[in-house]
Amino acid sequence: MKQNKRVLFLAVIVLFGFFSFFFQESKLPFAETSDARYCEIAYEAYQFGDWLVPHQNRMAHITKPPLVYWLIAAGYAVFGVNETGGRFFSGLLGLLCALLMFFLACFFVDRDIEAFLAAIIFETCPLIIGAGRIVTTDIFLLFFMMLAMYGFLKLYSQSTNPGTWVFWLALGFSGMVKGPIGLVLVGGIVGIFLLIERDVETLKKLSNPLPILAFLVLAFWWPIFIMAKVPGAFHYLVVEQMLSRFSSHGFGHPQPFTFYLYLFPATIFPWTIPALEGVFHSVRTKRSWENVMLLCWLIFPIVFFTIPSSKLILYVLLSVPPAAILAARFVYHGSYQGTLLTYVGTESLLIGAALIWWINGLDPAEKKTALLIACFLLISNLLSILVRKYHVATVLTTAVKVLTVMTLVMHLVGLQPLKYINTAKPLAKALNAITSPNPGAIPVIWDGFIARSLTLYTGINPLETKVDNETLPEEVKKSPTVLPPRTLWLMLKNNVPLLLIRKNQDKRPLPGRLTRIWIDQRYSIFTNITPCPVPLGSDS
Repeated sequence: MKQNKRVLFLAVIVLFGFFSFFFQESKLPFAETSDARYCEIAYEAYQFGDWLVPHQNRMAHITKPPLVYWLIAAGYAVFGVNETGGRFFSGLLGLLCALLMFFLACFFVDRDIEAFLAAIIFETCPLIIGAGRIVTTDIFLLFFMMLAMYGFLKLYSQSTNPGTWVFWLALGFSGMVKGPIGLVLVGGIVGIFLLIERDVETLKKLSNPLPILAFLVLAFWWPIFIMAKVPGAFHYLVVEQMLSRFSSHGFGHPQPFTFYLYLFPATIFPWTIPALEGVFHSVRTKRSWENVMLLCWLIFPIVFFTIPSSKLILYVLLSVPPAAILAARFVYHGSYQGTLLTYVGTESLLIGAALIWWINGLDPAEKKTALLIACFLLISNLLSILVRKYHVATVLTTAVKVLTVMTLVMHLVGLQPLKYINTAKPLAKALNAITSPNPGAIPVIWDGFIARSLTLYTGINPLETKVDNETLPEEVKKSPTVLPPRTLWLMLKNNVPLLLIRKNQDKRPLPGRLTRIWIDQRYSIFTNITPCPVPLGSDS
């Protein structure tokens, strides 16, 4: 009976996961920059067969190991070079994370229904949905880090030797996704936990040399290969990609010190308040290894990534699983009065404020639907006040939260994706229309802005007058797609047919006499072809 119930729970998790990670996925175009960049790098491996040295626009791009690119290329082989092929494995890993969430939660709760609730909370967090719906390395990394945590918990709670192998092999594969960061995060959580618990025996079990050797081979074969293969790779990977992120003027995405303090709670909404209540409950109750582990697991990734100046919200994905478990424990065991006052009332105010801010940014035609959604969410949430039986109120409020996320996903997918997503798909469509009767015309990206999805939609590697800061200087010197300013001037002087692409916000003068033949809300196309191709006008 218990086994049948568990199968049913897993089936429902898969159903919700399909909605969270795959619903209308092909409708959303490749988004600039990360989504399109990873898919374009995988496309070049798929197209040109260079599986060991990743390339971006025919230049070596060694910021990440190749495992994610291999999986994306496998998606292209099955589904074709399109959005479904590019994002399939990203969504699949999101779904596998949700299933793994169920088994991880079983270490911390007494009933399968609580583990099921934790998995549903996990896969309806906006942060997890976003990570599974766009292509980055983070959802792949999260899966292997969660698998490593599962191996450790198996070893710690049940003393099974396979847990050691699962732990180290999962960390090895995390190294093939994003380098040593998986070891740093999981190792930090486990190390602090064992230090607090003063557990030397488990540490000795983790020190098995054979699994550690397997980890070292998996995690470090590619960095060693790439440092021997590509000039300047050691300085780039160690100094620029790792050490400089801790500098205030270093490489990366500088953000304020308090970045995660306010953004992480916002990105797990509508489960923020239950997660916070779960944290407070864990601190107030009798000390147990489960509570110590959950708090270490939740806090360490956030604290670790708060220190460097470079911050992105996807960096702290590993804090979502413990937040989901803490939220599930509160929702299942919390008091009705607390639910009434904080879990419903306060959250209704937050929903109202957030939706008012969101609706104000929409077009008038879209506001009517958004207002109906807002009314549904507020009324459904407040209905819990009328319910006097706690477990009924729990089911109702949980259902409302799940419906909240499902409704918002459906509405956001139903919006005009070409308008609300930063994509170059209309630009690529225009280029295809222009180059079809003018096959000799050469697309040129002006002054280094990134439109990586152009190659995916056109099959053409455009020339660039300036490259981004993730490109090795040695690659720029020998690249066939980098166009020095003097060469561009000579091409214009000799009337080589060009299609120069520029962002509309860039108002600097262009070289030579060029005529604009196409414009949309983001980009413009200029040309020196005479007579000009038939103007395409604008494309919204």
